[in-house]
Amino acid sequence: MKQRGRRLRFEPITEADLPLLATWRARPHVAEWFHGPLTAEQTAAKFLPRIRGSDPVQGYIVYLGDVAVGYIQSFRVADPPDVVAALQVPGDPYGVDVLLGDAEARGHGLGTRVVREFTQRLLDARVDYVVISPDTENSAAIRAYEKAGFAAVTTVPSTKDERMNLLMEFPPGSVHARSAR
Repeated sequence: MKQRGRRLRFEPITEADLPLLATWRARPHVAEWFHGPLTAEQTAAKFLPRIRGSDPVQGYIVYLGDVAVGYIQSFRVADPPDVVAALQVPGDPYGVDVLLGDAEARGHGLGTRVVREFTQRLLDARVDYVVISPDTENSAAIRAYEKAGFAAVTTVPSTKDERMNLLMEFPPGSVHARSAR
């Protein structure tokens, strides 16, 4: 996917995005790492509270130029009780999750760019630090996040199933620096 000279935009999700989100979640390269596909009803149940502001997770469609290429979300780690219990991180970090909707978009640096630019937006908004926790078997995502500047901290249990995730932080050293306080 050609990126050169094309600007990234992060637009808050709307109800009009629900069919696109359902399509992306059903794609094998997404469903594998996001705990399976979602039906239209499951998609609405998951994302409508975010759209309406009753869920603390903030979701965005990622655009490269004028083309929707993915989804990214951010959340204050302390807000979802299952996440704060699983991650056990100090301070007040924000977490992010990301997916690229098109399998052909992978492997060209787009995921790295999306995570790097979105993380910078969060830091510019004065969040404490940022964490991401890909499945430990998702080596492509781990490499992309390392290229974006994230560093591995420890493995943590998934909040969704029996798998393990790799807790990663940006900037590197954030978890340990705050643990020493």
